[in-house]
Amino acid sequence: MNYTQSKNIIEIGYKFLKEFWGQGYATESCKALLDYGFNTRNFDSIAAHIAEENIGSQIVAERLGMQIHHRFLWEGVIPGRFYTMSKSTFQANNL
Repeated sequence: MNYTQSKNIIEIGYKFLKEFWGQGYATESCKALLDYGFNTRNFDSIAAHIAEENIGSQIVAERLGMQIHHRFLWEGVIPGRFYTMSKSTFQANNL
């Protein structure tokens, strides 16, 4: 979980070795981070920056109920998607 004060953004993210991809670790980790962020820290919204080519992470974000807020270019070059989730969506999804 990372807080960017200049933009007032709480962001979740993860990195796993390729041998651990597709085993549910990202989904379970993000569920725990969302729960902590919304229920312990009482954040109103949580975001994730995901590279356009990272289909697996897009699936994780969407499976958890995050929605694309906008697309962007990292450093003006690498296409990405900015996902967000509100606390009310988290609670409605019963994660």
